[in-house]
Amino acid sequence: VIGVLEFFSAELRECDVPMLTTLSALSTQIGDFMERLDGQRRLRASEQRMRLIVDTSLDGVISMDEDGVVTLWSPQASSIFGWTADEAVGRRLADLIVPTRLREAHARGLAAFLATGRRRNLGRRIEVPACHKDGHEFPIELAIGTADTQQLDPDSATDLVHRRIFSAFVRDITARREAEADL
Repeated sequence: VIGVLEFFSAELRECDVPMLTTLSALSTQIGDFMERLDGQRRLRASEQRMRLIVDTSLDGVISMDEDGVVTLWSPQASSIFGWTADEAVGRRLADLIVPTRLREAHARGLAAFLATGRRRNLGRRIEVPACHKDGHEFPIELAIGTADTQQLDPDSATDLVHRRIFSAFVRDITARREAEADL
């Protein structure tokens, strides 16, 4: 029970079945509305917790869609690569951080995965060169995961479409490489 509706009258009335039916339907709709509001509140709280985790992570967190376009760029990713979230989100990831000489291989790898589902570099940590906004290359360690999602089709606004997203956790390993070289 979410709530109780009570109606009072100064005069005694006969049972009005159509009125009771209408009030019952109205009560059901109010209850459904209140449940939806509660669900939205819980969803917002969950999104805020997730955003806090991403924003306070020691590693950079980056997500891109299956077209290679950045959809999430954490503050630590900004610190690592020099691009702000406003500059990065909506742009192709390869144009931001993949060295020019490796962009074609990156595109081929993404296309091959989308076509076959073969996971060569997904689900494990790898070390690769990356490019900073100022153009210098440096080594990073990254772990990439993928997930299937359903999103509203922008053309219909009611149909759901299957989309794949990729999330990467990125760490600048320049200091580690320099320490290893000193040994």
